[in-house]
Amino acid sequence: MHLASYRERGVLRRFQAARMPARVSYHVHWPVSWWGMGLAMILGTMTFAAIGVFLGAVLPTARAARGVGVLLWFLMRRRD
Repeated sequence: MHLASYRERGVLRRFQAARMPARVSYHVHWPVSWWGMGLAMILGTMTFAAIGVFLGAVLPTARAARGVGVLLWFLMRRRD
């Protein structure tokens, strides 16, 4: 939905004009346990899908479910 909106407004052409440098580093530390990381990703994906299905089943409209979902997402964000 957002990508189509950006394409209609010409935002994607502006992104292409502002190129990133070829080398970008973020001091990434690779995980010690790849199995644990994979399990955490699968578990997290299933949890978010379950929350979405629950909101879709309980709330009367898609607009309400989207609003509550965004509200929950902002509440779950990590505060640093």
